Amino acid sequence: MEYIGYKKFNCFVELGNLYGGSLWLYAMLFCNRYAKIVGIDLGHKQSLKIIERELLKRNFNIKLYEKPAETVYTIFQQEIDLLHIDANHAKIQEDFELYYPAIVGFQREIISLLTLLLKRLQKS
Repeated sequence: MEYIGYKKFNCFVELGNLYGGSLWLYAMLFCNRYAKIVGIDLGHKQSLKIIERELLKRNFNIKLYEKPAETVYTIFQQEIDLLHIDANHAKIQEDFELYYPAIVGFQREIISLLTLLLKRLQKS
């Protein structure tokens, strides 16, 4: 949180948002009003539909996809400035590699550092 500071994001994508709790939290805390909010999961619970309605009332541009993450990544063209991967934890590396080219800004540096740390942890 300290690293993010007061920065607000314009395009937030979350992979894995079954109930919508973290989608709501990230949107409200870290996104500009009118930000593009995208939730991608194989299935969405009723609570996520309520969250979608509430975010729309607050002028967020929200779109939910009930599809595998690997079928949606092509719609983004260097515009994601906040990516949260909370989907199938066995596929984090695969999801990351698909979405990384669309990430812009300082988050690329954070993700690069985290990836390096994860690779070192996996080797030990």
